[in-house]
Amino acid sequence: DLQNWSLNYLKNHRSRYVSDYKLVKRYYSKGKILELGSAPFQFTALLNDLGLPVTGVDINPGRFEALLQGKDFKVVKCDVEKESLPFDDNAFHLVLFNEIFEHMRIDPITTLKNIGRILHPDGFLILSTPNLYSITTYINFLLGKGFDDPYEQFEKIHKYGHMGHVREYSVSQVGRFLKETGF
Repeated sequence: DLQNWSLNYLKNHRSRYVSDYKLVKRYYSKGKILELGSAPFQFTALLNDLGLPVTGVDINPGRFEALLQGKDFKVVKCDVEKESLPFDDNAFHLVLFNEIFEHMRIDPITTLKNIGRILHPDGFLILSTPNLYSITTYINFLLGKGFDDPYEQFEKIHKYGHMGHVREYSVSQVGRFLKETGF
């Protein structure tokens, strides 16, 4: 169920949250913050609790209604691959797109261009994604495994309401996406 998934997610991503917060401290100085793919809203809640003006975006936040009860930050429903982000141009000084890129299965180019539209010219995009060429991936390749179990990743649509990992990228591949989309 989603509550167990959320608890496991926190356990597995705690150190990434610490790294993400250090990046926020380094690059954020003013304006609004947008966290895309914010479910299960743990990092969104942390930023909000620290007094930062954060808005979360998720493909279907209603599935986490119980986890969102009592939270006072804004969460917007949007499928970032199929819909335009419902915000004005240049509206955010910091956009967090962490651990989402690998889940995209339709059109990451349009999504990145849309992020560029809502990002203030003085703003920052923080994007993280697993590295295709990590030592773990190399070991899995040598053992005849892929980077993830494809069935398990597609099954997440039915279990949790979002896609699992579709593809992992190298640093240079992510760089090309960013360069070609205006970053």
